[in-house]
Amino acid sequence: MWPFAKRGARVASALPSVDEAPPLESFLVNDAVLKIWLPAKLSERVEWLSVHHGSSRPDVLRSLLFEHVYGRVAMRQLETFARTRREALGLPEVMFSNRPTSDESDGARKARPVNLQMLGKSSDDFKLHLPRRLKDDLSTLAKVHGISPSHYIRKALVLMLMGERFHTEWQTALGNLVS
Repeated sequence: MWPFAKRGARVASALPSVDEAPPLESFLVNDAVLKIWLPAKLSERVEWLSVHHGSSRPDVLRSLLFEHVYGRVAMRQLETFARTRREALGLPEVMFSNRPTSDESDGARKARPVNLQMLGKSSDDFKLHLPRRLKDDLSTLAKVHGISPSHYIRKALVLMLMGERFHTEWQTALGNLVS
């Protein structure tokens, strides 16, 4: 994990149970769609991860969002489940997907100048195909925060790809807007 580690694990343990994530089988099919717009800074980071990991941009986004919603341990368990399933079915390691696009408007007019300054214009549109359970859970989280699923995803991606420090500065700048 840490790139400068001087020693390996000192404990051997079995995989922990993950009560927060639904059954892994519910993530086998991307049977739902979410439209999202990504600012240039986020899109660049997603593309970098795509190249770095040899994965498609939608796969990178699905992976990031799964880990955000269910946690890192659940993500590692999903990876193990997928690898075991591919081996059992004799499927290749990498599967390619098309790069779809779509339209969506961003209605947060007061936040727009801050978002433009800190993140850049949301100019890269995605029609992200993902498992229905993940879409439903993202929509529920967005509702809890009182924002759209697309905005919630941008917020989560800022946190994951740009870090807590940048996210806090961005949210502070947005909080300075008067009604």
